[in-house]
Amino acid sequence: MATAAFQGWLKVRGLKESIGDFYPDAGWQRCIVDCYRNVFSHVPRGRVKEVSRMLQAIHASEYLESARHKATEVEKKLRDMKLSSVADWLGSAWKRP
Repeated sequence: MATAAFQGWLKVRGLKESIGDFYPDAGWQRCIVDCYRNVFSHVPRGRVKEVSRMLQAIHASEYLESARHKATEVEKKLRDMKLSSVADWLGSAWKRP
C-alpha cells in the first residue's frame, strides 16, 4: 500500500518536481534509452549502428575525464560525418560541470 500511495503522490506532484524533494542536489537525468532514441531520430538509418557504437564507447569510460575526452573525439567525428545536430547535442551534453 505504501508503494501505491507513493506512486500516486508522484503522479499528482510530478516526477521531476518530486525527485527534488528527496534528492535536492540531483540534476534531472533522462533514461539513456530515451536519450539514444532521440539522438537516432537525427541520424540516417544506415549510420545508426556506427553512432550507437560511438555513444557506447563514451558511456563505457571508467572515469569522467576519459569520457569527456572520448565525447570530444566523437563530436569531431560526427561533424566529419555531417551530423551537426547530433554533434551539437553531444557537445552541450558533455560540457556540463
